[in-house]
Amino acid sequence: MTDKIVAFILGSSRKKKNTFVFAKTMIQAFEERGYSTQILYSIENYQGLRDDFIKGIQQSQIVCILSPLYADFMPYHLVQTLELIEAQKDLDMKGKALFGFSQCAFPFYRLNECSIKSMELFAKKLKMNWTGGLMYGGAGMMDCEALEEMGKNGQKMIKALNLAVEGITQTGKVPEASQGLLAMNIPGIFRRPVMWFINRNVKKLEKEIGKPLDSQAYR
Repeated sequence: MTDKIVAFILGSSRKKKNTFVFAKTMIQAFEERGYSTQILYSIENYQGLRDDFIKGIQQSQIVCILSPLYADFMPYHLVQTLELIEAQKDLDMKGKALFGFSQCAFPFYRLNECSIKSMELFAKKLKMNWTGGLMYGGAGMMDCEALEEMGKNGQKMIKALNLAVEGITQTGKVPEASQGLLAMNIPGIFRRPVMWFINRNVKKLEKEIGKPLDSQAYR
């Protein structure tokens, strides 16, 4: 196992959407520090771990799990993939670093706490080194836009993720300042219009897929 490989497990059902946007920024930050990276999708592995998935995890020193919040938790296929990793007897996770990231549509980042705590428990159960996690609320307003194109708010998010990668690679811990940069503060007068905007986008997506998002997450 080399100490210069980072495996990204993406838990979104949609491979190139908001979760991928965050992953791209972290990938660039790792690669600037001399690490090789690879992306692995839980949606491709929840019915059984593929050989390339197992190999990617085995070769890595650092594992980063990035997930959206569906209803009130991680998507079903990500939960199942993590359970399969735990059950894979020849896959030794001990000593690997684990970073967790969860994002939700609504501008209240603490909605992600349950997912992050579960990732931490997963790390402890497999004797991995938990680096800490980050939470972001407000992804419903991103519409898969690159962080570089989101002005000052995007620059703050890039800085937060860069600080996280620096902490993971240097001290093995994500600094508290990273979460502070990701926190979105919305004045009370704007909260109702923001919630209306996000709910409209959610309903639009539900119409496209033909079912509520929460029922899709637990199908």
